[in-house]
Amino acid sequence: MPVDVFTTAHTLVELFPSLIGTFRSGLRCSGINIDPAQFRLLAMIGHRTWNLTELAIFVGVTPATMSNSIDTLVERGWVNRKPGTDDRRRVLLEITPLGRENMLRVHHNMELQFANRLQEMSEQDLVKIHEGISLLHRVFVTGNPVEIPCPSSYGAQGG
Repeated sequence: MPVDVFTTAHTLVELFPSLIGTFRSGLRCSGINIDPAQFRLLAMIGHRTWNLTELAIFVGVTPATMSNSIDTLVERGWVNRKPGTDDRRRVLLEITPLGRENMLRVHHNMELQFANRLQEMSEQDLVKIHEGISLLHRVFVTGNPVEIPCPSSYGAQGG
């Protein structure tokens, strides 16, 4: 079968549910009461300080909805809200030590789940997988993830 962007995209879309299932297993096995959306927010805040509005825009929800989502993380002691230094109306979000500890615990459990799935692979196959993941990382992570435009139509080639 010839390989092009559409067959590759199709394969990624088919793989995604299995990856999400492994991701959810890592959440569940961590023993921490956190859902995927909460973990995503915790991980994002764990990587840098966000203001509430920019996080809402990135996730694609209203600031009010984001505020409600953040309330749970604040109530659990995982995230702090603090006023901005230049504009006190601007709410900054930062992870707490407990939040970071839980984020790392969940992350570790996810790594264990993926490692368990990969343990039967040969070293050669693991190298190939790692090379492919490195390419995906470059495409999906290294760029500017905040502004992801909707793709234009590629003619009649799509599904």
